[in-house]
Amino acid sequence: MKARGQVSKLRGVPRTETPLAVPALPTLIGWQGIRLNTPPDWFLKGYSGNWREGVLQIGSPQSAEIDLKWSRVRRKTDLH
Repeated sequence: MKARGQVSKLRGVPRTETPLAVPALPTLIGWQGIRLNTPPDWFLKGYSGNWREGVLQIGSPQSAEIDLKWSRVRRKTDLH
């Protein structure tokens, strides 16, 4: 096994051995019981409120963003 940075030959062409890149892990962002796995370069922009009513804002370097708003209601939720 060659040490990192050693030169080896592949079909007569010298090349440097480098370790494989480890893929970046997703960023876990969460608050008040809401959790999201986002791409590694996304970040928390802001949050406010509490478990009854609030906002969670997540952004990316490419200007994409997610704004989650919630509020607790007393009536039964109908998803149909």
